[in-house]
Amino acid sequence: DEDRSTTPTRLANYCQIFKAGIKVSGTAQAVSWLGSANRLADAKVARLRELLRDLEKTILLGRTDVATIGSDTARRSMAGIVGSLATNVVSCGTLTESWLGNLLSACYDQGSRDIDLLLAPPKQKRVISGWNNSRIHVSNDETTFRNAVEVYESDFGAQRVIMSRWLPDDVVLALDSSRIKVVPLAGRTFAYEELSKSGDSVRGQIVGEYSLELRNENAHGYLHDLG
Repeated sequence: DEDRSTTPTRLANYCQIFKAGIKVSGTAQAVSWLGSANRLADAKVARLRELLRDLEKTILLGRTDVATIGSDTARRSMAGIVGSLATNVVSCGTLTESWLGNLLSACYDQGSRDIDLLLAPPKQKRVISGWNNSRIHVSNDETTFRNAVEVYESDFGAQRVIMSRWLPDDVVLALDSSRIKVVPLAGRTFAYEELSKSGDSVRGQIVGEYSLELRNENAHGYLHDLG
């Protein structure tokens, strides 16, 4: 009649502020620009795209800075996926199906429900696609050939294979996407804020505050030190 349940351990991460300033002069707003009808609107779009790129890189590779919540002189930073994983971390010299299978097996043994995503840099994505050399698909067009692995299926399920330009060349991630969320602090999604006018210029900023919610770190894993 003894209770077997255990007390869950709450994980923690920091919320990181992403911000980019915008300053457009009155002249820039009044004149015509090549390919631009509204200089301020175009600047907003460009800065937002840059911040989304920064957010993506931080989700993958971000690290907390000496356990600080930040100050006027120290930036608060969140831990990314690579920096948060510790259980299923495998060092290997070359990416092979055997090494990948070992990683998926390790995640499965730790209780992973469904590793459904493989994230690889271009170098390692080409290695994975190379496993398909003997099974090249030819379309009805005799000049079109296909040699790319977009879904990898093994004893441990099917995983989408996605290429990331931000991962280091020697890392491949195996993730359960159902346990990963990118969430904003309440009311802090990316938005444009107008700042006080500065002389003959309009000033503003795109700002947002986000964190990575990574559940059950032992349900994910990665290979590293790949040649």
